[in-house]
Amino acid sequence: MYVKVYRYQIQEDKLKEYLQIQQEVLKIYRKYIDIDVIHLQNNLSPTNWIEMMIYNGEEEDYQKNMNRINMQQEILEYFNAFQITLIPGTKIIEEDYHQILLDGLGL
Repeated sequence: MYVKVYRYQIQEDKLKEYLQIQQEVLKIYRKYIDIDVIHLQNNLSPTNWIEMMIYNGEEEDYQKNMNRINMQQEILEYFNAFQITLIPGTKIIEEDYHQILLDGLGL
């Protein structure tokens, strides 16, 4: 299992637009890959968000499929709309993870 994590800040008055964009993008992603996405909003600072894309497969397959998907005009338009929802000057932080199964570790 491969997990891609994004961290960013969303303008409070753009929350509805952000959520609508995420809904539409997820529909497109799911046409091509088996993916789940979790969106986390920080309790203390509600402009801070974490997006976790959970892919039931290997990182190489994920990257190959996402590169193909992200070249589509519709996705590019949604990404531009997403950038407008960010707090100006916000950097999108990307992190990569893989799953560690605790069963069978013999600890």
